[in-house]
Amino acid sequence: MKRFVWPLERLLDVTRRREELLQAEMAKLLAEIERLRNEVSRRRGLLQRMLVDLAAQPLEKRLPGQQTFLAFATSVEREIAGLEGQIAQLQATRARTNERLQKERMQRQTLERLRERAEERYRKDVARFEQKQTNEVARIAFVRASNEDRL
Repeated sequence: MKRFVWPLERLLDVTRRREELLQAEMAKLLAEIERLRNEVSRRRGLLQRMLVDLAAQPLEKRLPGQQTFLAFATSVEREIAGLEGQIAQLQATRARTNERLQKERMQRQTLERLRERAEERYRKDVARFEQKQTNEVARIAFVRASNEDRL
């Protein structure tokens, strides 16, 4: 029996590989978004701790520290806004990548279904051919046996 060969096998392999690459890209995007969120959280926590420390100081030391803190806080808030902008861009990229991933996944699933159907047809054709061969061998054996009985 000859081996099953599907003409679109290479396309299926390429589609699977593209899906794997998109999944890896999604994982990298998610990791980067998480890293930026942690950085935003760390910077906000730093500001909160500094504010608590400043509030605990006596009034004479607190007033000059407040001016420094406000200047520092403004700078940190700008950095946080920049990080949140990066997060928004990465989330948009992630959404686009997710759409591409879904299309690749659908294409792969369609190709896999087509392959399964083609392989099933192939197996049925092979089974029919083998049955035909078996019937032919049985018919020849029967005719030979009939001819030997006549002689």
